Amino acid sequence: MKRRLFFIGSATLAVYALMAWAAIGIGDRSAAVLRSILPHVLHPTIGQWENGFARFYDVPNSAVPIVTFLALLAAAFVLYAAAIRVIVKLQDRFDSLKLILGFGVAFRLVLFPAPLILENDLYRYLWEGKVALAGVSPYRHAPIGAFCDPCDDEIGKQLSDLRRESPQSEMIFSRIGRKDVPAVYPPVSMGLFALVAAIRPDSELAMKAMILGFDIATMVVIVFILKAMKRSPAAVLIYAWSPLVIKEFANSGHLDAIGIFFLLLAFWFWIRRSRVGVIAGWTGSILSKYFAVVLAPIFWRRIGLAGLIAAGIVSVLSFVPFLLMDTGGMAGISNTFSGFVTFGKEWKFNAGLFRVIEFAVGTQMAKFIGAAVILGLMALLARNKYDSPRRAARAILLLLFASLVLSPIVNPWYVTWIVPFLCLTISPAMLALTALVNVSYAGFIDSREILWLTAVEWGIVLGLIIPWSLWNPRNGSAESVARAADL
Repeated sequence: MKRRLFFIGSATLAVYALMAWAAIGIGDRSAAVLRSILPHVLHPTIGQWENGFARFYDVPNSAVPIVTFLALLAAAFVLYAAAIRVIVKLQDRFDSLKLILGFGVAFRLVLFPAPLILENDLYRYLWEGKVALAGVSPYRHAPIGAFCDPCDDEIGKQLSDLRRESPQSEMIFSRIGRKDVPAVYPPVSMGLFALVAAIRPDSELAMKAMILGFDIATMVVIVFILKAMKRSPAAVLIYAWSPLVIKEFANSGHLDAIGIFFLLLAFWFWIRRSRVGVIAGWTGSILSKYFAVVLAPIFWRRIGLAGLIAAGIVSVLSFVPFLLMDTGGMAGISNTFSGFVTFGKEWKFNAGLFRVIEFAVGTQMAKFIGAAVILGLMALLARNKYDSPRRAARAILLLLFASLVLSPIVNPWYVTWIVPFLCLTISPAMLALTALVNVSYAGFIDSREILWLTAVEWGIVLGLIIPWSLWNPRNGSAESVARAADL
């Protein structure tokens, strides 16, 4: 069976190599060869392959190989499903951990140096890290402030100088999206961005290397968790070989890898019954990306009310260094979350049930209903003591999935949060979401969301979830709700 897994891994590696090739651009000679051997009807698409994604910001979206990328990603998911089938059937009969982790790292290294595929968040990370390192608060000053010329104030001049440091700096700055919006990301992520800026400013590879380090560290933590749960460590394949995770972290360099690592660390300490470890890991996850705050019902049973208060105090204090930057005191507190507020008000993309509710009652009421449902679910799940890691993992999956399905924006990298917990308690519906969420990238072709594809995506996912009861009428326990995540 190891031979079968090796064959699947080798085929997957070839797919990622082709994806990296397409991302870089295939070159004139290669294009000429392809034109000579492919049917005439495919000739116009070869020009897209030549452009690759390195020129994504210089040419129209329709001129880059988005369809080629989606086809290769689909092939990677087919091979991924085959690999999962192997470990689900045979994980108790053989141990292929070294093979699984080896291929997992190899997949990442192939996509790591390739240009970012349909993404630009990394450029904001690079800019905001450099701004914070210079002693200017990225929470108060949006990138657009660097356009002043001449500059009337010292901060504007400082930002303008940072923008014009070098041609690379100018390029990085030009690729930032929504320059009018200040920083959204929490202090731990911002601190790591500043660290990268201190080591290698304006370096895409340096920022991606930091993200990749957290991603690989997460694989290691998952293995320890699986062993602690007395499950085969081969199940780490669900995370290590996930095409979604590999694309979003190794290639696109999304900061979610940081928050996921700290969340898994918190779960590991939860299993080890380390109160301080849970507080540190969970707080680190929240301060990397706020998403983890919905998991308070699961962790508070380990850390208690005092632990929740401690996590809150640490979270507040983490903002103090940024509040003191260029403000002459705490005067900047009103601006600290302005970027986050703008994000919450204006962004909407690839929404699931939220879109249905919005159609019925309007945007603001849909947001209120979604928040109320999540809070109600959190309150319900807080009643359970979670006497086993498996039950806790189910509850975490349910809360994360509910947050996604009721969110007005579900970018593909948001879904990476559920993947580590699928190693602990499998769910076909959620595995399907990790694949289907990528159809949203088709919207980049014409720079607009394709609503019928969004409907198909969520229709399939919810169609797999709905047949399983979300409530057990026999006992009405919170555990019966959590069991819905374990399909």
